[in-house]
Amino acid sequence: MKIVTMSTLGTGRLLANLLSSCQILGIDSDVHVYCDKPFTSQASKLAEVGIRSTFYEMPDLTAPMLGAPWGSSDFLVIARAKLNLLTMISHPSRFEPFLYLDADTVFLNRLPTSFPEFLTFQSDSRDFTQESKQTAEYCMGCFWCPSPARSVWLLALDWIRGNADTWEPAPSAKYFDDQTAVNQVLGSIYRKTALLDPQLWLNGSRAFDCFLDPSIAPVLVHANWRVGAKRKEAELRKRGWWLVSDESLARCGL
Repeated sequence: MKIVTMSTLGTGRLLANLLSSCQILGIDSDVHVYCDKPFTSQASKLAEVGIRSTFYEMPDLTAPMLGAPWGSSDFLVIARAKLNLLTMISHPSRFEPFLYLDADTVFLNRLPTSFPEFLTFQSDSRDFTQESKQTAEYCMGCFWCPSPARSVWLLALDWIRGNADTWEPAPSAKYFDDQTAVNQVLGSIYRKTALLDPQLWLNGSRAFDCFLDPSIAPVLVHANWRVGAKRKEAELRKRGWWLVSDESLARCGL
């Protein structure tokens, strides 16, 4: 299965943790990483610790060295770059099904052997008692894309451009990103969608704020609902989900 992710230098340590989890499962060679220019040299060093992922430089992916905080103008640049990336890899002439993951995800167990034949998203909902397609917000940090779905990403870009003049930094009600845009446009087009099992594909709120049933083995954890790369790393370390060694990070200059 093709796995797609993207990272700036600011999320490089989180990405190394994701790739280490892929390495443990033997799927790191299936990962395609799109990164900004400052991270390119560090990315090449990951091969020195045995990671076999493929890296591509993205010219339109730019962010400060220390990262792009959620809700900032820099974060909106990353959101647009992600939609541009999805549009590019969804071109019918080069498309192949993929699982998209943000850099702050980590695999805990093997992937399922089969996926639905339509767009399937991780839930970003905090409503754990009534989890459904009607009540949940689709998460753009973890989703399965079995068909080009190019119209979704293009419409989301158009939606962002159309609302750019009213944008204000978070926590303003006028704040938006790729996730807001995709949730808006999916409701206006006919396209069958579904949710990944929220107990197996854990969002940050469920993973960090709730009791987890020890009899259930989650596929992965997405460390959203926590702001800042350092806090995400601290939360993952605290729960034993930090799988990359400090030695490997040092060898990669991260």
